[in-house]
Amino acid sequence: MELHYVGISAAFDPYAQARPVGRCAECGAALYDGDRVYYGRGTDHMLGCGQCIDAGFAREEQGGSHA
Repeated sequence: MELHYVGISAAFDPYAQARPVGRCAECGAALYDGDRVYYGRGTDHMLGCGQCIDAGFAREEQGGSHA
């Protein structure tokens, strides 16, 4: 019995069929299972997703306001 390697013509994309599970309340970005989401300590108030929180920190480092 011989084994033959058959190459895959297209790269496998595990997120091709991914569907968002919600939206960030601050920036509106789609949230997928496993994304970072930040809440206020002891509250259910959403502070933002990883994308908008990171952008806010970048603005603060550049001297801009974080509102």
